[in-house]
Amino acid sequence: MKSRCRTRLFLLCIIALAAATAVVYHSDRKKAVESLLRKGQSAIETENIDELTTLVSPYYRDEMGFSYASLRGGFSYVFSEFNNLRVDYRIVNITAGKDTSIADLLVWTRGAWAAGTLDLAGKENDPEPVSILCKREMLKWKVIGSRWPDRKSGFSGLPGLN
Repeated sequence: MKSRCRTRLFLLCIIALAAATAVVYHSDRKKAVESLLRKGQSAIETENIDELTTLVSPYYRDEMGFSYASLRGGFSYVFSEFNNLRVDYRIVNITAGKDTSIADLLVWTRGAWAAGTLDLAGKENDPEPVSILCKREMLKWKVIGSRWPDRKSGFSGLPGLN
């Protein structure tokens, strides 16, 4: 009888430990994506193309057909044309899968150009929705895709979540 109670107690402890580990693991993935987003924001605001591109997978593809190379070229152009870039975002949701996660964001970006400041994507009172697909590659999280959902339909997710 005593051995049966110990066995049940041992199994209960194992199950509780497994559940706690799953919660921590899920939370860590979300924190890793949040960290990736903060690093990207900082790299854009400091116009650091090298830091920004270390956060993007060489396998990057988005629904508009952009790849890693075209994304790097686009940011190089923006950095050469605009000053005092400011990126703000609000996280709507992060859906964490095993090795991929999707971050749904509302974004607004502005920069100084010529004699004024321009809104480059969205506005503070009317932000632009964007979904970012992230994947763990070689123990680091990287952006592997993005989607700019239609404002009317909202976030419908991205393929590739496992």
